[in-house]
Amino acid sequence: MKKIVYFKRAVNVAAFFFLITFQLNSQIRNLGIWVVRDRVVNKKEIDTFINFACENNFTDIFVQVRGRDDAFYNSKIVKKSELIKPPAFDPLQYTITKAKDKGLRVHAWMNIYFVWSSKEFPWPGHIVLKHPDWCAIDKSCNLAGEYEKILYLKNKKEGIFLSPTVSDVNKYLFEVVKEVIGNYDVDGIHFDYIRYPNGNYDYNPEGRYLFKKRYGFDPLLFTISNKDFLKDIDDVIFDTLLFRWNNFLRSRITNFVRMVKIYIDTSGYNVSMSAAVKPDPIEARNYYFQDWINWLEKGYMDFVVPMNYTKSDRRFEEIAREISSFCGNEKVWMGIAVYNQSEYGAWGKTLIAIDNEYNNIVYFSYDYLKNRYYILRNVKRLKKRY
Repeated sequence: MKKIVYFKRAVNVAAFFFLITFQLNSQIRNLGIWVVRDRVVNKKEIDTFINFACENNFTDIFVQVRGRDDAFYNSKIVKKSELIKPPAFDPLQYTITKAKDKGLRVHAWMNIYFVWSSKEFPWPGHIVLKHPDWCAIDKSCNLAGEYEKILYLKNKKEGIFLSPTVSDVNKYLFEVVKEVIGNYDVDGIHFDYIRYPNGNYDYNPEGRYLFKKRYGFDPLLFTISNKDFLKDIDDVIFDTLLFRWNNFLRSRITNFVRMVKIYIDTSGYNVSMSAAVKPDPIEARNYYFQDWINWLEKGYMDFVVPMNYTKSDRRFEEIAREISSFCGNEKVWMGIAVYNQSEYGAWGKTLIAIDNEYNNIVYFSYDYLKNRYYILRNVKRLKKRY
């Protein structure tokens, strides 16, 4: 008797999910997938993920072409990745040609400020060795020499970031992005790591100088443990200075985003601009100084992809609702992780996203999704490609 009851329940659950999926077909506008750079190295690998995307009804592929200040394309600015075989092969151009023949949109996924993560030293000529003064730093790194600075930063949790407070950094990155937009017929430019490592950065000397020149206060003083040193500063003035410092840090990234957007819009390129962002808008703005709600409001971004990678269904939905309360859903493509949870968990979050009227979904990543047959069967039904 129990077996019969369990069987009926299983049939009912399966039927429920089938009906839900069938009803959701018309609600999904775009389905995307991130493809990490080690899959963008030769024709065979590229053909495989393009065929995968087509077979499973994806509309957009976010292909990583800039990882650690290297290029998975032909560049006169950045060193070409040594992973590419043969060395003369142009992975981005090949991807564009193959993908567009099959009706897929290609977004050039580029890590912006994040440039090194290995515990080994970067290769000779790498940007952080050529310009160690361009690095984002915390208070502990402030007095280090150039070699000591690289040694210290490469062992941090994430690695080495360039500093948005350094004017030459944003100029350099602008040229890197312009080269891709100008030389390749991409459908979109997709920024990642368009932020600081965390709220304890950035005390780069140039940024400190610019702030002190404008407001007469060295922001490094915010970090001192002995607050008696600041006892002569009125609390209101101190809080105002801290508010201005946080705005200064945010503005350095926002100015870069705005500069790229203006370039795209005034140069006649039909290229969308998007970014993978921290999912909690408040944390993104106040801890990583990634003011993406503002970017959307000002029209500096066409859309963002919050990396809502939590394993908790409850937290996932809380974030989804919080985002909606700030900026609605129209310019948000919801990012869902597959690497850190079961395919059933990822599929459940897909349903939560759609139930909260997010009509665009992006999965991280191809490597983790390609053998998850349960979710793939459902994803394939989600978006019929016409």
